[in-house]
Amino acid sequence: MRELTPQERAIRRRQARERAQTSIDYDKIVASRQPLLNQLDQQGIPYQIEVWQTQTHAHPTDPSQLWLEQHFVFHAGGRIDWNFAREVYERHETTFNFDHGQFIKQVSERAGLANPQVTVLWANFLSPNLKINLQDLIPVASKVVTQDFWDCWIFDEQDSWCIEYHHDGHLRFGYSGSR
Repeated sequence: MRELTPQERAIRRRQARERAQTSIDYDKIVASRQPLLNQLDQQGIPYQIEVWQTQTHAHPTDPSQLWLEQHFVFHAGGRIDWNFAREVYERHETTFNFDHGQFIKQVSERAGLANPQVTVLWANFLSPNLKINLQDLIPVASKVVTQDFWDCWIFDEQDSWCIEYHHDGHLRFGYSGSR
């Protein structure tokens, strides 16, 4: 076997790096949410999780992430620009023990939302997506939205609405401007 040239070694290292960046360890990703999934299981709450082959903000392949980015306008920092949404309800809460479920319940009643299956997408794009019925989410909402201590979006693709939890404490609900 002949020895590789420095150029060939560099190409092989680059190819190996690219493979490592795009391969997803399903068990590791699911394990990142295991405490939450255990709580849902213990409470008998049905859910589904979705893991996509490549999940990065720059190159999304997750259809839910793509849907969200196509139906809501985002600021460069990753927050939805609510000026382009309709029927926006807002709450700013800085207390640590805020009940996010109560906000979701109030929004649900005010907007007349039924009990759709919603998608939960976290700012950490290497996290699995969670599919759960809205009413089942309410009792565990605080646990769900604070999984990353960052940002989280709960949305219904059929009715084109989204609830955004921003790490600064803002909770917002609104319909897509393109609805």
